[in-house]
Amino acid sequence: MREFSLPALYEVPTDGNLTDLIRRNAAQHPEVAVMSRKVAGAWSDVTATEFLAEVRTAAKGLIASGVQPGDRVALMSRTRYEWVLLDFAIWSAGASPQHPPPHPARRPPLTRPHRRVRTPAPPPGRPSRPPPRATPASRTDPWPSSTPTTKAKLSDTAWAA
Repeated sequence: MREFSLPALYEVPTDGNLTDLIRRNAAQHPEVAVMSRKVAGAWSDVTATEFLAEVRTAAKGLIASGVQPGDRVALMSRTRYEWVLLDFAIWSAGASPQHPPPHPARRPPLTRPHRRVRTPAPPPGRPSRPPPRATPASRTDPWPSSTPTTKAKLSDTAWAA
């Protein structure tokens, strides 16, 4: 086997992270539009400085609601501006965004067909499903209704998990 190599075009800093991108963009190109979003039916540009300010605000909200470095935060959303904003906010807070797989009806088709397996009917006198496992309330509802202010919900598409 022959080996071939090229010198690296860019050296990745050992102390860097993804949020450096938006900070550098805001410092070097503050008034450049980095993305657009639809507001009230019309497209509006978002500058690097505006995006960084929104990311910092969302990150502060996550931290204030209890998200800590190393936590995982689930995002369930269609592709939209807020998804990108919250990804950067979660990284800025030191947490890790988790993106669950899409709803089965919206998943891309499988490359080969899968068989459906039929389970036999339960014997008479037995429930058709096993009883649900008992879990602590903190596992089933991380934000009990008695403390609504602790909920880390920043929009209709994101929450801490």
